[in-house]
Amino acid sequence: MPSKKQKLWALLALVVLLALAGCYELRQSLLGVPEEYERIEEHFKYGSIGSDNLKRGLPYWIWKVLPDLFPDKLPRNGKTGYQALGLNVERGMDRPIGFSKRRFLGVDLVGVNCAFCHVSTLRPTAGAKPKIILGMPGNTVNIEGFFKFLFETAGDARFTTGNVMEEIRKADPAMGFVERVTFRFIMIPLYKHEVLRLKEKFNFLYRPGRTEFGPGRVETWVAYKVLKLQEPLALLDLLPVPEFGPVRIDQDPGDVTGLADFPAIWPEKINGMQLHWDGNNPDLQERNIIASFGAGVTAASLDVPRLTRLTQWVAQLPPPWYKDSAPPDPRPSAAVSKLTASGKQIYDKECAYCHDVRGSRVRMVEPIGGLGTDRSRLDSFTDQLKDKLNKVGEGYPWRLHRFVKTDGYANMLLDGIWLRAPYLHNGSVPTLRDLLEPPANRPSKFCRGNDEYDWDKVGFKFEPAGGGCGRFFKYDTALKGNHNTGHEYGTNLSPAGKDALVEYLKTL
Repeated sequence: MPSKKQKLWALLALVVLLALAGCYELRQSLLGVPEEYERIEEHFKYGSIGSDNLKRGLPYWIWKVLPDLFPDKLPRNGKTGYQALGLNVERGMDRPIGFSKRRFLGVDLVGVNCAFCHVSTLRPTAGAKPKIILGMPGNTVNIEGFFKFLFETAGDARFTTGNVMEEIRKADPAMGFVERVTFRFIMIPLYKHEVLRLKEKFNFLYRPGRTEFGPGRVETWVAYKVLKLQEPLALLDLLPVPEFGPVRIDQDPGDVTGLADFPAIWPEKINGMQLHWDGNNPDLQERNIIASFGAGVTAASLDVPRLTRLTQWVAQLPPPWYKDSAPPDPRPSAAVSKLTASGKQIYDKECAYCHDVRGSRVRMVEPIGGLGTDRSRLDSFTDQLKDKLNKVGEGYPWRLHRFVKTDGYANMLLDGIWLRAPYLHNGSVPTLRDLLEPPANRPSKFCRGNDEYDWDKVGFKFEPAGGGCGRFFKYDTALKGNHNTGHEYGTNLSPAGKDALVEYLKTL
């Protein structure tokens, strides 16, 4: 029979276990319940990675009604809602591709996921229905426009509790009393306060003369320079506690011209590939974790199981075949086959050593001195930032530790190269045919953001009918960070050789 001392220890152990269980349940409730998707493709488009958290997630109903309350703050390009910012909406869905939803204590929050930057559309002709393609660069998505829309609407005099609640009432007349009270007295004031604070931290977006991102591009590292990355696992990290007092900038971002295209994320099945444009990390999971932080994840909210599921899927995600989307080729098939075979010979001689699975330099970083492309993106990733990133996640099993500083840009595989336009890391060359021209002969100005395909030049059409860019973005290669110099491989080929090489590249 147990003694009194043994009973006391048993009781104490039980109390500790119950306390731990209670803390776990509290933390789980504060982490919220995300929407689940059995199909991995749906999870990629709408599933959570942890950015829909209480600290950085957007209250669903506020975010939902902003385009209705402030249509004048959106680009005037003939589209409505968040589609005006280049996002894609599927029939029957309550939000664009690239947004997840998670419920916390009766309130829905949305957050950005991987598909925000890595899904886009393809139209074979001007009047055709856009085809959604997973894994390709989000070349229509205006991420700068999206954040400026949030910043400018929160600071508008029309953003009042009364006006926002009226729009929410129209959108969800069945909203319950408790949720209405929560939005009126907590969520709306808190949202406005936090978004305006974030605007102060990202005031570099309003610097005169700064090179704009434009659709399909982002200044990759600036967010990591102005936001605190390393967050301890603590209750306060899970609560929407507002910050008061002066805005603290962890690091002045300095020259914000390290602009880069959203990359394609297929395929990444070769071990040891140098990831990011400058090849600063060879670990696919680490790459995805740091990208999640850029989307709004915190150390406490990072959803490792769901992110791991995506990482495993991405490693096997194939690009679509050119021939499955292209219109019928009027040329004799024998002539096309002969041209393709000739192009493969040129590819094996001119390109394969850097860009083929069997290439001797495919896992390497090409030094900027010989490559000659715009170095702004390379310079934006500093040794100081590298050291900071390698401390992210201290105390967690997934802590980052493999970031390095390089001296150039990574040699990448060319699978699905036909859908990776515009080309070079900063998207400064519109088509494959233009990339095979010397820099002086490449377009110095062109329009970005069109999803209509140019089957002759292999890229997206960049000269809309009527002249000018109209509803598209005017890209100027004279601006800092936008230079189209370098990567002159293949520019000395004959016109027939260039035709043959492009024909073969279509098959990758």
